[in-house]
Amino acid sequence: MHSVGLVVFAVGLIHEMGSLYARYAADEIIQVAFHNSATMEWLCIWINFIFNLIFFLVLIILVSLSRSSVDPSLAGLAATYILNINVLQALVIWNL
Repeated sequence: MHSVGLVVFAVGLIHEMGSLYARYAADEIIQVAFHNSATMEWLCIWINFIFNLIFFLVLIILVSLSRSSVDPSLAGLAATYILNINVLQALVIWNL
C-alpha cells in the first residue's frame, strides 16, 4: 500500500516539476521577446532622431547659402524630396 502512495506522490511531484519548468521556460521566452522588442524600439527612435537631425542640418545649409550658389526652386525641391524620404523612412521603421 505504501508503494502505491509513493508512486502517486512521485507522479504528482513530476507533474508539478514539469509545470514549474514550463512556466520558467515561458518566462524566459517572454523575457527575451520583451528585450528584443525594447531594443528594436530604441533603435527605431535613434534612427528616426538621426535622420531628423540630418534633415535639419541640410535645411540650415540650404537656407544659409546665397541665391547665386543654389537656385531657391531647387533648394525647395531638395527639401521636399528629403521630407518625403523622411516620412517614408518613419513609416518603414514604425511598421516593421
